[in-house]
Amino acid sequence: MIEITRISSIIDRRQFPCILLFSGKILEQMSNNPTDALRKDILDTSQSTPVLVQFFAKWCGPCQILKPVLQKLDEQNDGTWQLRFVDVESHPWLATEYNIRTVPTVILFHEGRDIAQFVGSKSGYVVRKWLKNNLPQDIEKSPMPDLEELLRKGDIKNAKSGILNTLAEKYHDEPLIHLLKAIFNLGNNNKQARTEVETVDNSGPLGTIVDKIRDLIDLDEDEQDVHTPSSSPYHKRSLDVHANIDIMNIDFELLNELVHRGINEVRAKKGASNLNPNAILDAAAKDHTDYMMRFDQLTHFQNNSNKKTVKERILSFGGSQFRMMGENVQYKGFPVRTYGRHKEIIAPSYQQAAQDLVTNWVNSPGHYRNLIDPKYQYVGTSVGWNPENSALFATQVFGS
Repeated sequence: MIEITRISSIIDRRQFPCILLFSGKILEQMSNNPTDALRKDILDTSQSTPVLVQFFAKWCGPCQILKPVLQKLDEQNDGTWQLRFVDVESHPWLATEYNIRTVPTVILFHEGRDIAQFVGSKSGYVVRKWLKNNLPQDIEKSPMPDLEELLRKGDIKNAKSGILNTLAEKYHDEPLIHLLKAIFNLGNNNKQARTEVETVDNSGPLGTIVDKIRDLIDLDEDEQDVHTPSSSPYHKRSLDVHANIDIMNIDFELLNELVHRGINEVRAKKGASNLNPNAILDAAAKDHTDYMMRFDQLTHFQNNSNKKTVKERILSFGGSQFRMMGENVQYKGFPVRTYGRHKEIIAPSYQQAAQDLVTNWVNSPGHYRNLIDPKYQYVGTSVGWNPENSALFATQVFGS
């Protein structure tokens, strides 16, 4: 009977990673063990398709954490690679052959040989990047290799564009795809929007939608026409810091910028350097503002195992370079008045609303410490409007 002596008999099995020790005699016995069906399956399959193998033990905690991560990636990989699991206690000769001393160990096999490996439990994001870097180039078949990077940076606009273009290539005859592209381009590229909508028959079942989108294109072109009278109800007014906030058309970019400026003014009075905007922190801030609005709850925590804390949220968007992290959150209700089709927050201006948000943070000791902490160098800001309770939710994420 072959025995595996585990370091876990000496140390707590909860220590990470889990380590295996083999005696010299046992190794000799294992090396004489004939190749089993599992080894043959892995090597034979890898001749045509890369095989990702997790070597694990049933008593290993990190192994149980990593397993569902790999299974989820396997479900999403579209046949690019296959997944196998090897219990080192049930197949000790395989553990010996591939020099497994720590579990979990993950090895990538291709054309009958191991081409890459890592040790320990990793997040899905890390494993996905590892696969992208180590899968043979002719195997990697992601239809949108840049989509993950765009989402990580919070570049939602280009991510949407990429998805639509990919769908259009695959389903070029589908009318709904053309209408989606028309709506996406509306206001930014009306010429392209019109080209897309003209491909759909307005006498068919989508006729009403086609006509509505055409009307919206015409209306937007009217608004952008310099000859449109300034008194026209369709003429866009350029918003500035003194404009009242129309909740039907909030300029969040302006509001975020004014909050950012206000924070730096507070820091300047304390002799701290300006905070620089950062795309990763912006994405983490927006993610948390959206969460608070969705559940109508002011909180620093999310009911999400991957984004529970601000640190986890920053790391989920690729912010591993940050060593110090902090977060301010806020809820501020506003009275609202309605006239015609418009609803307007009763606030003097964008400038005043931003100043109110900053002042509330200044008056909160914990938040104020984050605002003036000289160790912070970067910030992400996100303000959102919750129409259900006529309130602004705001998040600032700090990093250095």
